[in-house]
Amino acid sequence: MKKKKLIILFILGLIFLPIKTYGQEDLISIKEIRGEKNYLDLIGKELILQEEEGGNWFTKIHFREEAGTFDLSYKYEDDYFTYLANGIGKFEVSQKIDDLTYSLKLVDYLPIGNVPFSDKDEKKYESVEIPYGFQTNDPTENEICRDYTLYLPFKKRSQMEDAVNEWIGFPSKKKYIDEDESRVYILVNDQLKFPFIENVE
Repeated sequence: MKKKKLIILFILGLIFLPIKTYGQEDLISIKEIRGEKNYLDLIGKELILQEEEGGNWFTKIHFREEAGTFDLSYKYEDDYFTYLANGIGKFEVSQKIDDLTYSLKLVDYLPIGNVPFSDKDEKKYESVEIPYGFQTNDPTENEICRDYTLYLPFKKRSQMEDAVNEWIGFPSKKKYIDEDESRVYILVNDQLKFPFIENVE
């Protein structure tokens, strides 16, 4: 009887082990994404919020050399207008929650002028004061959200908020986020729960 149980367990192991191994190999390693050095460094990284790849709007954050500082660009197009926002700002760490999670405070944000991409473009351009993804959860306020959460690479999705996981999707369309964990930086607006996900080419 014991021998039969062992045989059954062995067969089950052969069935399920390849599935688990495939899932682990399919997720791109963090060193493959960034190389061997400084692969846990935000400097120079671009994080992007967009509904889906190839959509008609995006908000991008590009982190600069000085810790926490960033450039921001936002673009949205409809049939008649192109809406633009550009700015510079700075995040500071307000609290370490755990080794892979930090609370950030947006301590500075300055909108800067927008220049049309082309004089020949027939669309009209309109500046947006607060870019999409940076608003508060009160649409009547014209205020920028100041509180954010930063998830570092290797954060388990089970430890992320449900609203963040819903936005990312199950399964994620990105090879560096699977149903178990993320291998990239994710910056979350604490009020709207919108995730800016590191853009990896």
